[in-house]
Amino acid sequence: MITALNKEPLIPRGDYSPVVRDRINRLKQDADRLFSLGAVRKRCQQALVQFYANLKPEPYVDLRTQLSNNREYRFAQSLTLTYRSTNDRLVQWAKGCMSEYLLQEAIEERERLIENFARIKLASRWYQMKDDDEAWRVFSQNIPYDDADREKEIDEFFETLDILCILTDVINGHAAEYGLDVDYHTRTLTGVLASEKAVKYWEQLVKQQFVDQHYMLLASTTRQQAMYIAELFAEKLELEDKWKTFEDFWGINNLAQEKYKCTELGKLPARSDDIDMIFKDE
Repeated sequence: MITALNKEPLIPRGDYSPVVRDRINRLKQDADRLFSLGAVRKRCQQALVQFYANLKPEPYVDLRTQLSNNREYRFAQSLTLTYRSTNDRLVQWAKGCMSEYLLQEAIEERERLIENFARIKLASRWYQMKDDDEAWRVFSQNIPYDDADREKEIDEFFETLDILCILTDVINGHAAEYGLDVDYHTRTLTGVLASEKAVKYWEQLVKQQFVDQHYMLLASTTRQQAMYIAELFAEKLELEDKWKTFEDFWGINNLAQEKYKCTELGKLPARSDDIDMIFKDE
């Protein structure tokens, strides 16, 4: 039996309010970006570098005041201090999984933890985070570090965010950095997706730089492109449940919504012609 990385949600699945359920769906839909360890690490490094660059040579008491008042520094420090313990705990958890199922276990654990994360008040706007200085500055400023009544909530926020970022890193091909043995190709490309016909399409998707060598979506591949690829791929393989097959494979959600958006706008994804050519039979 797999031991979970965190507590089970306090609210049983299916009993979330519509607002929280919408928040969960948004987080799951954009999980690879919102929980990108590289992006979060970059922001932490920037905050720390900027803080020390602007640090004034004041007496010790004033130095403590500077540390306390700089919320971006405190965000970076909090997440950095959390990393070592959660990293070690995740590695131990992963080593308790059967190796051939580790990738799928990581995907399922991230899904469960996102539900935990979504119910934390401090994380209620995380799905709106953008990769710009202002978004991070505003979020950091709104963390109530000095509110003793919310200390437990703040700790839970950073711990869960850290685990989600590490899991996302493992899911997206960096398991080796944690000393974990995951063969992203042989352990995920199975069944109909590993058929001779499918492999021909996978090779072209790699060549056209839509997926990597492990057939995972590249960061440059948009959700609309992923939807379009899944739709044409499923048609060629005669799959009954086209969305779920590729959502499970890539660890993403709500491809049907992307189809709806494209239909409503009357537009095809960027590079749709290249995708059409990949699935065009000779």
